[in-house]
Amino acid sequence: MADYQKYVNDIERAEFKNFYPISKQHLNEPNKRTEFKIDFGDSFCASQFQFYISGNLTKSDGTQYVAAENVKLIDNFVPFLFSKVEVRKHNKIIEDMENFGQLRTIKGTISYSKNDVFSNGFESTLKFGKFEGVRSLSHFGLGFFENIKFPIYKSGFYISFIRAEDDDAILKTKTGNATPDDGKITIEEFFIRVPMIEYKTTSKIQLINDITRSQNIMFSFLDWQCIDQKGVSG
Repeated sequence: MADYQKYVNDIERAEFKNFYPISKQHLNEPNKRTEFKIDFGDSFCASQFQFYISGNLTKSDGTQYVAAENVKLIDNFVPFLFSKVEVRKHNKIIEDMENFGQLRTIKGTISYSKNDVFSNGFESTLKFGKFEGVRSLSHFGLGFFENIKFPIYKSGFYISFIRAEDDDAILKTKTGNATPDDGKITIEEFFIRVPMIEYKTTSKIQLINDITRSQNIMFSFLDWQCIDQKGVSG
């Protein structure tokens, strides 16, 4: 395998590049797919991809809640907006995950101290109205974007998300005997931020030659799964 460490001091620039969905048509339609094509040609990136998301929580008819109504986004709400995520690289599936809202809630509860839950975007204080945030793509439980510690050459990524129903991401609490109206979450913007790495020209050529000679590159990462096992009691 290529020795990436010997080129670490030859990095000239590192910056994020934004990649937007191929189409936003189905971004708010349950059980419909939104896909990203991430291709940056003859370049390198780090695996610590991020996502940006923004949107609005309203009543199901599109009108706004009033201050007296006790409605908020649940803790760790973003993964609950999607029912499935699939990551492909050069047409090979490298991660395929369902139930990652539940997975990330379990993992976050174990991983974060009480002081960390807010800074990691795990515990929500967001009520109805506008929301936005930036987090690591590993927040969806994707080990590839958490555990790979060396630069990735070329890309060929396709990352797709299947939209879920909104109910699991909204917490409604009675005020007296009154239950708030059903809510609707509208995602207005959703894109992926890729950390690009630019090497000095001669170092880049040498590194590409090293990779070419290596032929096979092993990606080792934790493959997290949360399995819905029905009919189990005890």
